[in-house]
Amino acid sequence: MAENLIKCHPYYRGVSELWKQQEVDPRDRRCRIANRATRMVYQLVGGRQVWRGKGVDREYLLAKLQEFHRLHKTPLDQAIRDLTEAFVWLPKSVYATEAKPLAECAAKKRHGPKHIGELLIPLLIRLGVSIEDGKIGQVRSSEV
Repeated sequence: MAENLIKCHPYYRGVSELWKQQEVDPRDRRCRIANRATRMVYQLVGGRQVWRGKGVDREYLLAKLQEFHRLHKTPLDQAIRDLTEAFVWLPKSVYATEAKPLAECAAKKRHGPKHIGELLIPLLIRLGVSIEDGKIGQVRSSEV
């Protein structure tokens, strides 16, 4: 894991290079990087949190998962199951921000076969988004 992070991630590559200049043993560098990554992953998975790093634009998980399924032509029932499971995992504090890119996707009009954006409407409603007359807006917490 640490080798991959050093090779592929600019932050860890830079930290490793700094430690290399400070003549830190390569095994120690890899161990330090693995420890940092493990602590981050534990907070995300164990704490059911989304990444909130300094200076990091958080990618929207549901939109990214939906795009993954679109690109890989995943069967629709599997894509919906995965999106629903990911939704259940999300903390309620991020529902509004997660809903924005999905709402934009659902608002696009297309001809022909139904786009997954149209199928995301139940998920958007669960995220607290109202869809009336083709316009998408935020539902007040008293309405939910």
